[in-house]
Amino acid sequence: MVLKPHNHPTDEKRDSPELLALISRASRGDDAAFSSLMEHYEKLVFNLAYQYTQNREDAADVSQEVFLKLWRSLSAFRGESSFATWIFRITQNSALDLLRKRSGNAALSLTVVSEDGDDEGREHELADPAIEHDPAATVERKERAAAVQEAIASLRADHREILVLREMRGLSYTEISDMLGLELGTVKSRINRARMQVKEFLESRNFF
Repeated sequence: MVLKPHNHPTDEKRDSPELLALISRASRGDDAAFSSLMEHYEKLVFNLAYQYTQNREDAADVSQEVFLKLWRSLSAFRGESSFATWIFRITQNSALDLLRKRSGNAALSLTVVSEDGDDEGREHELADPAIEHDPAATVERKERAAAVQEAIASLRADHREILVLREMRGLSYTEISDMLGLELGTVKSRINRARMQVKEFLESRNFF
């Protein structure tokens, strides 16, 4: 199934004076104002979280986390982008954080493809299935998994996002292209570069 692209709010007009006033009141601790913001944006947040997680319970958890973050950091909003864009970014980050946490034992595919190549269906995994039943390898496997997570965390944000969607959500290139509004070649190129950077990181730790 190809995911429908969500409406990215970065193209929206600047926030209205009424919305900015509501945000200002909410940032000063006005519970009613914050509740109004939640009611206005809860559908956007939930729908975006669901596009990433494909699970209603996970999307609800992400939504709760997003509004907790908003409550704590609303005073940091400076209006340099629209408020919807700000929420959009927080939701993306929260959803990707959840996916990363859920993927602690996931193996990472590290096939390197050319700019116009296609690696779907022919990746090889970093993890060695032979160690699954070898107790002596448990510590090494945990260390390797931790190194993979550290490597992913070190990536540039746009590369980290796209690698998580591909490797941990298992989305196809077309689905990622539709979800993020990127050209297919850009998706492949970013995934390729992200994999190379992860591979280099792991090589530096003698895990590859």
